[in-house]
Amino acid sequence: MNSQNGNRSPRGYGDFHIPSVEERRQPYSSPTRTETNKNEPTERQVQARSSAPNRNVSANYRPRAKTAAYGPSSSDLEAYSLLILIASMIILTVFVLCAYSGYVFSKATATYSEEKLTAFEKMTASESPFRLLESDYFLDDGSAVDPDAPYDYSGSVPISASVDDDYFTDAVFIGDSRTEGLWLYSKIKSNYICERGLNLTKFFSDELEKYDGNTGFDELKSLDVSKIYVCFGINEIGWTPSAFIKKYGDLIDEIKAEKPDAIVYVQNVFPMTKELSESSPYGNNDKIREFNTLISEMCVEKGVYLLDIYSYFVDEDGNLKDSYETGVDGAHFKAGGQGYLDWASYIRTHTVQK
Repeated sequence: MNSQNGNRSPRGYGDFHIPSVEERRQPYSSPTRTETNKNEPTERQVQARSSAPNRNVSANYRPRAKTAAYGPSSSDLEAYSLLILIASMIILTVFVLCAYSGYVFSKATATYSEEKLTAFEKMTASESPFRLLESDYFLDDGSAVDPDAPYDYSGSVPISASVDDDYFTDAVFIGDSRTEGLWLYSKIKSNYICERGLNLTKFFSDELEKYDGNTGFDELKSLDVSKIYVCFGINEIGWTPSAFIKKYGDLIDEIKAEKPDAIVYVQNVFPMTKELSESSPYGNNDKIREFNTLISEMCVEKGVYLLDIYSYFVDEDGNLKDSYETGVDGAHFKAGGQGYLDWASYIRTHTVQK
């Protein structure tokens, strides 16, 4: 406000006077400080203001401390490092726990399997896991089996205490593809001379590749064994019964001549499934029963031991029990199935001492 004329100058703003064009043309002279102009700045104040870096900046302005223009501060970096360390420790802990859990599980499984196998190998006949009948402990007339009595070859080998693998270290199993399955899936560790398609004739004539080109009989002669298990019949199912038992008798004679001190076990033929028996053009379960009758008579004549595996695997109708799975042909147990394990259990619990 202009205090001399008492009204606002049309070109004034607040307490500051904006000079007109005529006033700008006049030479500048410092105004004298008067009572009416006491609010005007002094010459020293004008000079102090003119020397300031920015005369438009407020007097109360204080510049802020400089900081980094970009990126996290040191405290942020410390926080990030701590988080990364915690996450790494959590991941490491989870990994260690998973690894330890797997180790404990595998050890427990292995221990269980080992204990189960050991218990199986140490079982007595009464504890055997396969389904023995009470009649297996008695003769046909109901009298108990006397282990010290002279052996009667007219019957099959009676039940006995289960033997372990040591019993089979000096044994050999001879047969066809069924015996090959016993070799692969029964867990009986022994010697085996077996081949798919092998029969009573081919045992003497065929050169077997997996036995370095030897025939089955040549391979037998090369072994030092005292127990011999023989099982033939399924590949001869199309033969006449007379031709079958003649060739079987010849085989037993040759074996006894070559290994006179050996215990010879002859296993009869276990049945096929009902479906195969009804559809096979070569032979059926009736033919198998006829073969088994001849095998039983041969064992008496030759003085060798009969293992009646047929009676264990047959059902009331004369077919293979439905509880046993077979391969696609109905004549062999399923690979790795229960049939081979039960067959092995029967062999382990039907032995003679000589």
